[in-house]
Amino acid sequence: MKKGIAIILCLCMLLSVLPLCTGAAENTASVNFTSAYCAGKNLYTFVDASDLSRNDIYKTKVGIYVNSFNYGKQNLVNRVAQTDTRVCYMLLIDLSTSMAKYRSAIKAFADSLVQETANDYSIQIASLGEEFSLVAENLADAASVGRAVDNLQYTQQRTDIVSGIEGAVNHLMSQSRKNGDLVNLVLVTDGIEYSSSSNQNQADKIQAIIDETPEIVVHSLCFGSFDQIVADVLSRATGKSLYAASVSSAAQAGEGVADFINNTYRLDCGVSISANARNFDVDYHIATAGEKYDKIISLKNVVNFDVQENTGQKTKPSEAQSEQETTEKETKEQPQTSETTKEEEPEKKVLTKGQKIAIIGACAAAALLAVIITLIVIRRKKLAVANSLPLSLEIISGEMKKSNYLLKDTLEIGNAPKADISLAESGVLIRAVITRREGEVYIENLSEETKVSINGMKIYSENPLRDGDTVRIGNTEFIVHFHQ
Repeated sequence: MKKGIAIILCLCMLLSVLPLCTGAAENTASVNFTSAYCAGKNLYTFVDASDLSRNDIYKTKVGIYVNSFNYGKQNLVNRVAQTDTRVCYMLLIDLSTSMAKYRSAIKAFADSLVQETANDYSIQIASLGEEFSLVAENLADAASVGRAVDNLQYTQQRTDIVSGIEGAVNHLMSQSRKNGDLVNLVLVTDGIEYSSSSNQNQADKIQAIIDETPEIVVHSLCFGSFDQIVADVLSRATGKSLYAASVSSAAQAGEGVADFINNTYRLDCGVSISANARNFDVDYHIATAGEKYDKIISLKNVVNFDVQENTGQKTKPSEAQSEQETTEKETKEQPQTSETTKEEEPEKKVLTKGQKIAIIGACAAAALLAVIITLIVIRRKKLAVANSLPLSLEIISGEMKKSNYLLKDTLEIGNAPKADISLAESGVLIRAVITRREGEVYIENLSEETKVSINGMKIYSENPLRDGDTVRIGNTEFIVHFHQ
């Protein structure tokens, strides 16, 4: 029995450690969200799962939560190249004088990009220099894109990357968007800055723009070398961050961006968003079979294109917060009725697969512990029965609550409340004890007021008790039977 309990305890310890072991295997692969927005009551999400094998992708499920409401799980099955997605590119090209020598490489990049893009596409070309400027738009073939690039004039004396990215983002957000469009901003520069801002300040501003605009995929192509701080920020953008030093490497970069887009996965999900909510939050729970990836990713300030603003630009977080506070204030001032007052639903929390495994392991350990305790109790009862002497008391006179007992060590008999053998006697205190010791049974009178006799002989101390003896205690008389 001790060996069995030890085995079960070892199993409990193993189950307790198992979640920690499986947790260590998580997050060995990466899943990234490149873009998300709402249009036409649909939430469109584009996912980069290039780190996962094809087999793992088929086993991956994405849970979607909009403002904490669960819209179910979806599989990664539709690559952009297999959908009707229109791919929209804006090439934001640095037109500073130092970029003139890369004219051929820029054209090679643009040609490769449009030729390798599998879907219908629309190209815009904008300039980056002293300020943002739109050069050409609605280009839908390689020839028109090539001509537009050839006509660029590299004459800018000042380069402000932040101002250019901000102008490009505002322009893209002001444009109408067809359902399912995938919008990309491609920054093309040599990394040379001619602005007065510090590199850290530049990086912080670029990071803020990227974080607040999950509707746009940001790529970068550099023909020189960015400052390391700015380079780190651009490498964390949702698209590709590439370098080129020649025409051939620029063409490969264009192919790389197109391949990235072609193999991005698209998720469509019907959602119900407030008619007045321009921006909302989305949480994604990605769980891949085999524990390769299990994580919750949150996107903030996702835009709802069904709600238009006068400026056509995205609502700033501060403005959205102010509007929300105003709405809450008006709601508090309105009288509430029993029909309109509803308790706020608690926020739904999403558990990762590792957390679920930990909970299951803890529950299993608790269940095993309960089984162990039950087995120990049963075993003790069995041992108590095996080591006890069954005896029955045949009543001759008086009353007794029951007549069958198990004698292990001692049984107290009398009218005390805690007596093992309870006699229906009143008046004086009656106490005696039946003891089993070294295979023999004895009876002893514990109270001077109690009259105890065996076979008619009154006893005053411990006396042997044998099978068939007649015992009288107080007014109760019975015959003792032992069952070996």
